[in-house]
Amino acid sequence: MLRCSHCDHFNSEDSTQCERCGAPLDTPGSDAGGDAAATGPADPFVEQVLKIATENGKIAAIKHYREATGSGLKDAKEAVESMMRQHKIIANAGPAGGCFGVVLAIGILPGLAGLAWAWIVTS
Repeated sequence: MLRCSHCDHFNSEDSTQCERCGAPLDTPGSDAGGDAAATGPADPFVEQVLKIATENGKIAAIKHYREATGSGLKDAKEAVESMMRQHKIIANAGPAGGCFGVVLAIGILPGLAGLAWAWIVTS
């Protein structure tokens, strides 16, 4: 069986592309995927998944992978994470989630300070 270097899926010996992620397989006598991290992804589908992960986040890349391949959530997550590890991609975290910190700093902390001051004055 041939093991995919992108998603670690085991494929039949006559396969040239991974049945799970579609990446080209390393076959005896070929140099497919040799130093993929240094040269970048050779497969357009893998390149597209990695671009989505970089720009829109890992969840968006997993969603795209599932829609394109029809695979389940677990398989898609494993495949995308494997591609990202293979190519040393760090996904975009998406929009900054600092709203709670802003609300806390502007609204809640001054209110708590006022309550503490009132308690000190009345004690």
